[in-house]
Amino acid sequence: MEGKAQEISNTVWASARLGVKMPRMVEALGRRETVEKIVEGHPQAIANVTWGMATVGCGGEEAEELARAFEDEDVVERFVRQGSPQAIANTLWGFTTMNVDVPVLRRVVCRDDVAAKIFNHRSPNATQNMSNIVWCLAKAANLNVGRGDFSSSSGGSSSSNGEDSNSNSWMDGVLNKFSQGGVIDMLVKHGKPQEISSVVWALTSMDQTLSSELVRGINSKEVVSRIKRDGSSQCVGNIMWSLSKGGHACRLGDEVDDAQSADKFITGTSPQNVAIALWSLATMKKFGHAFVERVGEKEAVEEFLQDCLPRDVSNLVWALGVLRSSSSLLLLESIAAEVERFTVSPDSNPQVLSNIVHGYAKLGAFDGRVFRAVADQADRILKEGTLQDITNTVWAFAVAGKVEENERRVRELWEEAWRRAEGAEDSFLIQLENARLLARDCEGIELVVEDEGLKAEVTRAVERQYEGERARSARGGQFEEMIVKDLMDFGFGEGLEREVSPWVGVGDDGGEGKLLPIDIAWNLGQGKRVALELDGPSHFLIGGGKTTRDGPTKAKSLLLSNLGWAVERFAWFNNKKLEKMSREERKSFWTAKLARSGIENGME
Repeated sequence: MEGKAQEISNTVWASARLGVKMPRMVEALGRRETVEKIVEGHPQAIANVTWGMATVGCGGEEAEELARAFEDEDVVERFVRQGSPQAIANTLWGFTTMNVDVPVLRRVVCRDDVAAKIFNHRSPNATQNMSNIVWCLAKAANLNVGRGDFSSSSGGSSSSNGEDSNSNSWMDGVLNKFSQGGVIDMLVKHGKPQEISSVVWALTSMDQTLSSELVRGINSKEVVSRIKRDGSSQCVGNIMWSLSKGGHACRLGDEVDDAQSADKFITGTSPQNVAIALWSLATMKKFGHAFVERVGEKEAVEEFLQDCLPRDVSNLVWALGVLRSSSSLLLLESIAAEVERFTVSPDSNPQVLSNIVHGYAKLGAFDGRVFRAVADQADRILKEGTLQDITNTVWAFAVAGKVEENERRVRELWEEAWRRAEGAEDSFLIQLENARLLARDCEGIELVVEDEGLKAEVTRAVERQYEGERARSARGGQFEEMIVKDLMDFGFGEGLEREVSPWVGVGDDGGEGKLLPIDIAWNLGQGKRVALELDGPSHFLIGGGKTTRDGPTKAKSLLLSNLGWAVERFAWFNNKKLEKMSREERKSFWTAKLARSGIENGME
């Protein structure tokens, strides 16, 4: 009642620095007369109060009266005119941290003259100010999705504050700064890891393209070393996520993949950070041996599952599937044991459900508990899921051989996929066709496509894929070419065919005759057929010291066996042993291997 604005603000600032939330003070700060006194004071007083309230964990209700004052454009204009860059940045940070949107202040901060004031100010806190501002814009965008004052996938009408709901151009005053050499140079040379992390996370979250100069600066040896040494696990994860999501190289992903860094990153960090890091490695196609091995350890599994959310499980399982990790069996078993905790959660969604079964299928972990739990949530996938969510789910059930025991729900997903399939990408059509064939020939379940036009489009998609794979095979098939040459030289050429489909002669039916081709095949007559599959690295799980084939490879073997084929497999890593053998030793090897399936050496 008697204190001046600066005295009140200094007290709030001091209590926040001490980590003390003074409830009676906070209550008083929610009164209109107190707020009026503070707002009429110096901008630093406003900044201290807002920053202090956010720092001690106040929420939106407690800051409601203060936020209301910032609806007045005159108040905001005086504040940005008189306030220092740090006062402006701290105030916006405080409101955003309390989940309070202040659209008038947000819009004014992005104006060219105010942005120039903040970004051109050379001070010890310059990088912190710029990172706070852009972080706040990204966080506010998340708060406002669907409200109409930020662009979003759901669109929206014009906002009440005059912002264009279909464009982020009103933010250009701030966003354009991050394509300017001086700002980038200041950030990467003088910014703390957390500040660099906040900037790239924010820009990526708002679908802004990171400039090549910014990416180059972050990937420099000096900056990578600084982030690795001083950055938190969240900081490292956010930078990896931002660069990988934008399709950029990420030197940090290589530099932190050692046992010591992995232990620092995973121990005591949040499940979200663990999942984001592995998602980033998978997106960049970096295996991350140390990370994956550490995540699969009992202690890390227990820590991860204790507080993880459905999206964390989804990101982690998807990443492990892409990375084909054999070090994750304990984690997969532990998730399966309590899978309904994640599938029935309100925080779950169709992408989460789809990612989980897709990852399990890729890894060959055909755990019935997981697939039943996702099948029970089919209504959610049908109502809210994208075509990709539905297609990935159907494919996963077919690969895992779980169509029959979940037939009703899989049929519903199948039919919905085809209702949306017109104009779909080839990859979706081929996934669905593979699922149809696996369900039919492995489980005896007929999944039907009624639309003749869609059937024809599937055939064309399969043909396009087949021609593309043939072109890739012609460019880099040394492994296969050497095996074929030996087989021909050793007298196994009679009846030998290459790139044969299991459905020979059925090519007019949905393109089957060019799907799932067999590397080398023999037709021995009287219905006896032999497949020799040459399995390169992509057919195997990685790590753990085991040589386990992945889910799709297992499914194809089962399919061929059910169709009456004798299946022989030869792995790429055994080829090194073969190369060291003499010609006679190689001949003896193939003679013994193929004799098991009834193929005789024509030269003997």
